[in-house]
Amino acid sequence: MARISLHSNNSVISYFGDTENNVTLSMYDHEPSPRSEELRILRTLHWIFSSIIGVIFVALGITGNTLSFIVWRKRSLQSSTGHYLTFLSFVDMFVLILYFLVESLPQIEPLLRFSPNYGAFYSYVGYPCFHFASMVSLWFMFGATFDRYIHVCCPSKAKLWCKKRKVNLILCLTSGICFFFTIPHFLTYVPNEESFYSFVYTEFGNSDMKKKYIFWVFCFLLMNLAWYPPMFMNFRMVRHLKTTKISKPQAKLTRMLLYVSFASLLFLTLGCSPQCYLMFFRMNDIAIFEEAWSLTLLVVVIRSSVNIVFYALFYDRFCRELKKVFGWLHEQVFEDDVTSHEESTE
Repeated sequence: MARISLHSNNSVISYFGDTENNVTLSMYDHEPSPRSEELRILRTLHWIFSSIIGVIFVALGITGNTLSFIVWRKRSLQSSTGHYLTFLSFVDMFVLILYFLVESLPQIEPLLRFSPNYGAFYSYVGYPCFHFASMVSLWFMFGATFDRYIHVCCPSKAKLWCKKRKVNLILCLTSGICFFFTIPHFLTYVPNEESFYSFVYTEFGNSDMKKKYIFWVFCFLLMNLAWYPPMFMNFRMVRHLKTTKISKPQAKLTRMLLYVSFASLLFLTLGCSPQCYLMFFRMNDIAIFEEAWSLTLLVVVIRSSVNIVFYALFYDRFCRELKKVFGWLHEQVFEDDVTSHEESTE
């Protein structure tokens, strides 16, 4: 029977095999090497992460983010922080949808990898837009943390930074900057009709320059900027809540945001840890790298799915509005339902 093999520079996912240093591995090898056994385990985990666990979180996350988007637009929750979280829910829906199309579907239906139409979608839309949306999600969370920090620790500057027009400007600038930094992802793959798969690496996508960009710019610079400042602001807010008296609605909203922000930073750490290991030690082994990368993508999906849990558990006003959406609570006016002046987004 003919041997079926693929070279590592022909696909993002080496489904039947790969080559390393021009040595072809076959799916029919009877005595697998330690590396091929590791690759088999990683492919199994990749399938479990993408087609089972990932799909569950995608379904739950799209539902949760849709509800979050509806609830945060309620009049009683209108604030600059709520404005950030509204757009965060919207972007997270795109993260989950793109993950399903880019990661889950090819694992559930492997023949998609051979479709020219899917190859064009993956190269020009799916892969780059997923990374764009995940970066925007991360930095919108940064914006929400910064907004709460201003309200709690620097209230005199709230009128400057937390008005609705200023928030919209920040959201647009953030999206534009994120798009700029993800331009290399749009140059990574190209549709292909000459080899086994329908999309392949471009010359840039398979170059050392792309690897250095991913590590030094995307991972080292941007991820550290998205981690350290929010952590500093979170601890400042925690300290401020303990030492300074602020209004009850502000305190509740701030505590909820702290839970969401700390959880986001935890997921960022969990996603970056295996990523940094792979970048340092396994980057030259493209098959191992691509299969193990599925864990980082799963963490991104979980981070984009669970925010509604923190909203509902730690912010009673959100929980009340959520119950109203389902008809479990009649319309009522509560003492703290009217947004305070210092939270106004007008």
